[in-house]
Order: sequence, then C-alpha cells, then structure tokens
Amino acid sequence: MRGPRVHAERVGTADAGGGQISVVDHQLMVQGPVRGRLLGPVSELHRMVFEDHRGRRMALHFVDGVTWTLSTEGDDLMPFALSLEQLVGRVDMIEKAPTPAQQLQAEMTPERKLMGLQFVGAIVIAVALYFAASTAAAVGYAIVVVALPYLMAAAAARVLQPPPQWMAGINNFTRARGWVLAYGAPAMMLVASAFGVLHAGQVAAVEAIAAREQASVAAANALAAEKQSAEEAKRTAAISELLTTIDKAVDGGRISEAQTMIKQAEAIAPESTALESLKQRLAPKLEAEAEAARQRAVREGLGLARRIIKDPLRCDSANSVSEAWRKIRQVRGDDEQYTPIAKLLPGLERCRRRVEKTFSRGAEEARVQQRLQLASTFENELRAGGHATTIEFDGSRRTEMTIRLDRVDDATAAAIVGSAQDGKDLLTRAAGLGIRRVLLLDERKVSRKYPLKPTSGKALGREVLKGFELDQPLALGATPAAAAAE
Repeated sequence: MRGPRVHAERVGTADAGGGQISVVDHQLMVQGPVRGRLLGPVSELHRMVFEDHRGRRMALHFVDGVTWTLSTEGDDLMPFALSLEQLVGRVDMIEKAPTPAQQLQAEMTPERKLMGLQFVGAIVIAVALYFAASTAAAVGYAIVVVALPYLMAAAAARVLQPPPQWMAGINNFTRARGWVLAYGAPAMMLVASAFGVLHAGQVAAVEAIAAREQASVAAANALAAEKQSAEEAKRTAAISELLTTIDKAVDGGRISEAQTMIKQAEAIAPESTALESLKQRLAPKLEAEAEAARQRAVREGLGLARRIIKDPLRCDSANSVSEAWRKIRQVRGDDEQYTPIAKLLPGLERCRRRVEKTFSRGAEEARVQQRLQLASTFENELRAGGHATTIEFDGSRRTEMTIRLDRVDDATAAAIVGSAQDGKDLLTRAAGLGIRRVLLLDERKVSRKYPLKPTSGKALGREVLKGFELDQPLALGATPAAAAAE
C-alpha cells in the first residue's frame, strides 16, 4: 500500500528524510530514492493525530513510545490514514485536528467572551467620541482632560506595588474591572478624542482658507465688474461720439467718409439701433453714388474703347483692352451707351484676340527655349549615367525629340523614359513643354516611338489672360426688351 510523498521526522532525534509513505510486509516505511526509512510495524501503531485540519501534517504514535511526524506540501494524508486504520482493524486510531472555528470556540471562555464584548463596546464608544470631537472640539478636550490623568494614575498604581494609600481606590477599581474596562476602553477613548480634536482643527483650518479664498474671489469679481462697467461707459461714449460724426457726414453728403465710419461702428457696436437707422438713411445715397460711378465708368470705357480700336499700339496692349472691358461691361440694356458699345464690341474683341495671339506666341517661344534646355539637361544626365547620347529636334518648332544612343534595349528604354527629375519623368516633362513625340534611336536603326499629348501654346496664352479677365470672348448681357421676349 502506497501513499503520498512525505517528509518524515522522528521526534526527539535528528532522524529525518523524505520519500513515499508505504506499507511493505506490514512494515510502515518511507521509501526514498536510495534507501527506505523504517518507521515501525503497522500492528504497533497506536494513534494517528492530525495537527493540520487540512490533513497535511500528522503524528504517528507507536506503542513503544516512538513518534514520527509526517508532513506534505499539498497532499491530503487523511485517505492514507483511513487505509491504515482499516488495515490495523481499529476505528479509534485517528484524531482529527480541530478547525479554526472549533479552536476559537474551545478558547472562548465566558471570561473571554465578556472581555470581547467589552472591547467591541469600547471601540463603538471610541468611534462615537471621534465623530463627536470632530464636530465639537470641546467634547474631545473634555474627554482628554478626564482620561489622560486617569490613565497616568492607573499606570502608576500598577507600577508602584504596594501603591500609596491615596491610589488604593484606583488600584481596587482597575483590578475589579479587568484590563479592557480599566485600561483599554479609556485609552481608546483618549486616542479617538485626540484624533477627533485634530480633525476638527484641520477642518477649521480648511474652512478658514476657503473663506479667505472666497473673499479674494469676491473682491476680484467686484474689481472686474467695476473695470467692465468703466470700459462699457467709455465704449458707450465713444459710440455716441462716432454716431454723431456719422450723422453729420451723412447730412453733409460725405458718403465715402460716412461709409468708412459706419464700418468702424459696426465693429464696436453691431447691435446699435441708432447705427441701423444711419445705415438706412445712407443706403439710398450709397446706391445713387454707386449708380453715378457705374455710369461714369461706362462713359469712360466707351471713350477708351474707341481710342483702342483706332490705335494699333493700344489694341495690342492687354492692360488697355482689360481696362476698357472692365468699364464697358457694366453697361445695362436701358443705358443710352448700350447701343454704341454693342456696335464697337466686335472691334474690341478683335483686339482681345490679337492680345491672346501675342501672349500665345510669346508662351510658345519661351517653351522652345525650355525644350532646348530640357534636351541639354537630359543629355548630360544620360552621359553621366554611361550612355553615349545625342539629343536632337526635328522641325522648325522643335516639337519632335530624337534621342540617339549606341544601343537601345528594353531595360535601357525603360530607364531613360522613366528617369525622374523633380518628381516628373521625361515623357511628362516633354508633353508639358509642347513636344509631340519622343523617339529613341540606336546605331542599328532600332527605334522606339512615344507619341505624346502636349499642351498647346494657345492654352497657355489664355491662362495668362485670366489675370486680365480676357480669357473668354467679349459679350454683353441681353437688353431688358430681349430678356422679356425670352
């Protein structure tokens, strides 16, 4: 019969060792890795006393007075003990260890129960005194004044044996009431009251700090309110003065000046009803002034357009054509200048187209130089990479690029057209400069052609004319009669 692994120790000797508890030929022994340790015959086993209620430690008492203590790290020895009891044939060999509750119940005598109740009562009273002293420090001070002298006298009466005659009463009281009531309860009451008084002081200090902070905040708020009130009064006076000035400007016909001051007033007091009233008074005058300015611009534009059409130099000037167009396009169908402007508009449109051609031609000439620069730069790059390269252009406008190499294979072609500079490959750069085709040619006349879709010089010229508002053909809006007919 085998049991768990144990550590066996013979009581009163140094004989000890570990192994598996076993019964071999009616002998109880602990079998180690090298040799066995004989504990005694099973038939002479008298008692098995468990010292641990979890069954991990027990004492084996033999009839000859030898006692062995067995212990395990985690296994329960109770099953093996029951098997031994059954093997011996007795039912009273095992003594179980009491549980903690049983031990506590055995230790809890009536005197100790009374002491425990007294101790709990003393704790309850101490807690109550702590809260009472935290609320009213006077209560705590009273308890400290009473308890501290009592404890000092009780301690002196206990130390001085026999105590002096005047301490006989305290000595008799402490001996009659027991340790808890004589010393423990007063000590706990003293400590609780002291901590309560300390807590009350801390609370009072915090409240004082909070009161000072609150007073400081109130003073700061009052100062801020006074400052805001002063600023508001100053702002109101400034607005009143500005509105008076605006009113005089409106009455005096100084429209631009009044309009500028109204914008200033809107930034200061956008909700002012007086300002809104001034704006309403100014609105008709602003409309009249704007209408007069529009008619003046239309008249000036009509005269300028006539001079431009007659003067070739002005007709080629983008600034002149743009200035005339910005003015005459403000014409309305019911203006007396509408018909004269409509008649001369085709002539001004011809000037616009001449300007567009001039800009387009200039853009194209600039791109020709950029193509030559691209060819030179790219040729140097290829030569630096080990290619014997020559780059040429076909045609007078240089829109077809031929790259001559000693040999062109798939890898070389991919490296050339895929070479990047400033984030753009060769084909993209070439198309952006108006090149229509790129040709790779080697000594064997093997070629690779790359047709492109270039941007036109005309589009570039029109893009430049956007800044002059001349990128679209010139056209006036319909007359009121034509709009009604539609």
